[in-house]
Amino acid sequence: MPAGEIERFVVDQIAHWSRAPAIVKETLAQARRLTEEQTERLELDREDVRERLRQITSNWADWPPSRDQATRGLPTSMIGFETPSGGLRQ
Repeated sequence: MPAGEIERFVVDQIAHWSRAPAIVKETLAQARRLTEEQTERLELDREDVRERLRQITSNWADWPPSRDQATRGLPTSMIGFETPSGGLRQ
């Protein structure tokens, strides 16, 4: 069977199915369900982002951290000290 005939058959079948009311109705219902599910996920993501931003911005008053806060807990070998000539030493 030639490819052109197979292609025409497939296109005719798809055209027929696309005009069948039950198929159109079910396709639209599925599209609505998927859209609602995706919308719910995006709303949850948005709330998560907002909460994280609230957490970050609640600490803005402490930014930038003082030298003491920034170096607290670091091994002393990682903390540089300024010398009187302006250079750094460890």
